[in-house]
Amino acid sequence: MLTKSRILQNFIMLSLSVVAGYSYLWHMKQQVPILCITGSDSTGASGIQADIKTVKELGAYAVTAVTSVTVQNASGIHGIYPLSPEAIVGQIRDVYEDCRPRAVKVGMLFSPASIRYVRDEIVGSPNIVCSPGILSSHGRRLMDDDSVRCFCRELVPICRVLMLKCNEAEVILDRSLGTSDDMLRAAGAFHEMGAEYVMLRGGMHSEGRVGALLSGDGADIFFSSFNVEGWQRHGVGGALSTAIATRLALGDDVAGAVSAAHDYIHSRIVYSVESKNLDIRPRELYNRFLSLVPAHCSESHDVGFYASRLAISARYLAQVTRRVSDKSPKQIIDACLLHEVEMALANTSLSVQEISDRYGFSSLVVFSRFFKERKHCSPTEFRRSSR
Repeated sequence: MLTKSRILQNFIMLSLSVVAGYSYLWHMKQQVPILCITGSDSTGASGIQADIKTVKELGAYAVTAVTSVTVQNASGIHGIYPLSPEAIVGQIRDVYEDCRPRAVKVGMLFSPASIRYVRDEIVGSPNIVCSPGILSSHGRRLMDDDSVRCFCRELVPICRVLMLKCNEAEVILDRSLGTSDDMLRAAGAFHEMGAEYVMLRGGMHSEGRVGALLSGDGADIFFSSFNVEGWQRHGVGGALSTAIATRLALGDDVAGAVSAAHDYIHSRIVYSVESKNLDIRPRELYNRFLSLVPAHCSESHDVGFYASRLAISARYLAQVTRRVSDKSPKQIIDACLLHEVEMALANTSLSVQEISDRYGFSSLVVFSRFFKERKHCSPTEFRRSSR
């Protein structure tokens, strides 16, 4: 028989539970909800775990539907255990009962049935961003042909942004993407399938740099970076697509969302340095230096300029970059500057003199010498061979 004390205790516990439930709903509705539909990554570097972190750091609220459980570590994926379509859809429906997500990121799905079920639940939702994970970061095929065809038929037409690695686009289209023109033609093929915007990433069309293309609304924008290793890190693609979805939900247009997402990934993942031999201060300085260089290399080629921006001496900056990357600050600045002028020569109608002026060279002679020492050809010869 329950005592009055026990009854009172049970009543208090029940009341607290109800209050907690209402508090949860209130909290969720006060923030912008982003629905992330993807697999679980046991390392936390990608998948639903990384999505939650990304959404939170960008100032929104993550709601989720887990599609699979993976067994993996730094060496690769060792097991994939997909959830049933019913289990996936059940999670999505319960999310929509509590809130209306302002964006939906769709990642890893493994069967035509799961793809169709998910499509039926999210169709009509705003800001759908799809990054399907056809291939793992190690190149392992994760989706079979039937699932790929179903993805193109069911999900591509409802995408606001379709994001694929170039090697994934090659799988879908059964063609090589070896040049920038190949990427443009591939983007056109995905537009014909129904995608509003297409982002292709991971093109390796020039030695020492990785490229990406954003295509949509009648414009094509190419991006590239000399940090090939950073942009190919495990988890970059998933976090980038989630960041784009989050920024769209917060009100950015697609170009603005991609730019903001790029800045976030740039500082948090691509240029992050993880080493037990480094204390926090050098690691932060290195990351900040690598963020400053692309923004200011046309303004200044001088190491002292960047050291001053970081409020440290040029000598200490050199110690940091040597310790982290075994490169001097000048080597990093020159690599970025070379990349920028190569892009200008290959993709703009600016004259060589105009490019020399735009990127801060004191004379055309100095620019030509800088370029020829590193590319073993003149700027004019490089432009001719790249077109």
